[in-house]
Amino acid sequence: MSDATLKRLHAVKIFSGMDEASLQGIAPLFTLQSFKRNQTLITHQDETNSVYFLVSGSVRAAMFSPSGKQVSYQDLHEGDMYGEMAAIDRQPRSTHVIALTNGEQLSLTGDKFLSLVGDHPQIAQAVMLKMTGVIRYLCERMYEFGALSVGGRVRAEILRLARLRGETTTDVVEIDDMPTHEELASRLATHREAITRELGKLEKDGIVRKQRHKLTILKLPALIAGDE
Repeated sequence: MSDATLKRLHAVKIFSGMDEASLQGIAPLFTLQSFKRNQTLITHQDETNSVYFLVSGSVRAAMFSPSGKQVSYQDLHEGDMYGEMAAIDRQPRSTHVIALTNGEQLSLTGDKFLSLVGDHPQIAQAVMLKMTGVIRYLCERMYEFGALSVGGRVRAEILRLARLRGETTTDVVEIDDMPTHEELASRLATHREAITRELGKLEKDGIVRKQRHKLTILKLPALIAGDE
């Protein structure tokens, strides 16, 4: 199992700065798990504190309103880590985490995770960088919800998706796995009809082109200028 785990650890971002010998030393600590699409992996207010590292597939951090409406926080993909907050502060889980696809993940108990952070400065630094990124992301979202219209939030989310792909240096950017209108509405605290309307405006202005499960940004500078 440790050889299979070692291979999968190479795909995890926070371990990218470790040498092969160090990875071999920590590989036996992990447990490999598979998950299915729509499976609930973490439940809000759960008392567990294991940490998870995605080696394939995607998951979503989300909450649900009393009426059952989903409010999405963030989607995570291969190489990402989640669940570390409960391991660090020993508080109940802050969100649900739901599988968007079938996949695999490595798990680590909270105690073992904290030991790794204490024993390996590279891991500690990677965890700090990851959590700093989360804070910056949430600050952006808070500003957008407070200061931008629905149209502004749609533009900001499209730009965020483009940046995640590292494709903001050319005018034309293709987003192949574009979220559905319903998923965007969940992320942006609005309704599906508003998303459809705002994307339609962008398409009419020649800024984007919509296709099934794909969005092409035709004029990135115009999209950025409209978000300011």
